[in-house]
Amino acid sequence: MDFTTILLIVLTALICLVFIAVLNILFKNHFSLAASKQEADAAQATAEQGIEAVARQQAADTATLQATLAAQAQNINVLTERMDSLRNSLTDQLSRDSQNLTARMMAQMGQIDQKLAAVNTGLGQMSNLASSVGDLQKVLGNVKTRGNLGEVQLSALLSEILAPSQYEENVATKPGSTKRVEFAVRIPTGGNEKILLPIDAKFPGDTYASLIDASETGDPAALETARKNLVDTVRREAKDISEKYISVPSTTNFALMFLPFEGLYAEVVQQPELIEKLSRDYSVTVAGPSTIVALLNSLQMSYQTIAIQKQTNDILRVLQSVKAEMPKYQASLMKAKRQIDTAGKTLDEIITTRTNVMERKLKDISLPKQLQGAGKERTDSNFSRDSFEGKEAPIQEVEFKTETLDG
Repeated sequence: MDFTTILLIVLTALICLVFIAVLNILFKNHFSLAASKQEADAAQATAEQGIEAVARQQAADTATLQATLAAQAQNINVLTERMDSLRNSLTDQLSRDSQNLTARMMAQMGQIDQKLAAVNTGLGQMSNLASSVGDLQKVLGNVKTRGNLGEVQLSALLSEILAPSQYEENVATKPGSTKRVEFAVRIPTGGNEKILLPIDAKFPGDTYASLIDASETGDPAALETARKNLVDTVRREAKDISEKYISVPSTTNFALMFLPFEGLYAEVVQQPELIEKLSRDYSVTVAGPSTIVALLNSLQMSYQTIAIQKQTNDILRVLQSVKAEMPKYQASLMKAKRQIDTAGKTLDEIITTRTNVMERKLKDISLPKQLQGAGKERTDSNFSRDSFEGKEAPIQEVEFKTETLDG
């Protein structure tokens, strides 16, 4: 029920209570009149007085009842006004709450739409991921594509560590053979001879997957069978590499089998008898991604060592040439020193002897008296530039006594 209905029920109950109170008063007055009438039969005089008193009391009660009814009517009016005001305020509050609730619901619906859009995007990404996983399963399920995967990984490792001139791709390592190994690293020898290290990538994915499944199920018999199949597969691949690619002295006396995953490499290495057999019977060494990186770094260091050795030989040849030229350089240096000493002695003679002779000869040179006076005037403190510029000095011949500077 709403609040207005509750208020109407309350008002109706109040009116009923008032009406019941009036009826009680009337019934009381009625019973009082009946008692007075009985007493009037007993005593006529007392009855009249009682009737008058009852009438006065009834008039007073009636006035009181009217006043009470008027007060109750006024209270009802005030209560009605308050109820109307309260109903209006409640209506406004409910309207505002409804608007706020609508706004919040719209905002939440917007957030829900965004989350649903994100969920749809995630589902699309999951679908793409599922298709990618399916493609990966197709790649790993095909023997040829699995081999290509190992070849790509091996190519990336070689290109990162070695220079392009330090290895070859798809090269026939056996003279006269058409079988080509995927990669062959040139072994640094320090000379012009060419020795190749064959490296072939293998990925027995089916047998490895069977081994993983058997280890997860915990079946010892299935695990042993899967491990035996893996050992047989690796042995066949090593034999194939040995027969196709190893040819001394064109190649090294061993070849590398590259396993592109560390888990597969770890499973193979856990079989020490297999590793020994591969090395002894087929001259094949198994390498994983980490071990082949270490091996390639070692080869790179060998290349650098040979380069440093070549540079050292060049430096030694230069030093030998310098050593051969050293006597000639010393002789030329001594000759230059003697020439410098002779030039020094000649310069000392010029500075001392010849300078003294020139000074003695210059003492015999004297100016005429006319030029001597003019020279004094010109060196006077009152000498003016205008007097020099406005007049030309007389030119006179000066006689010099010439003598030879020879001693």
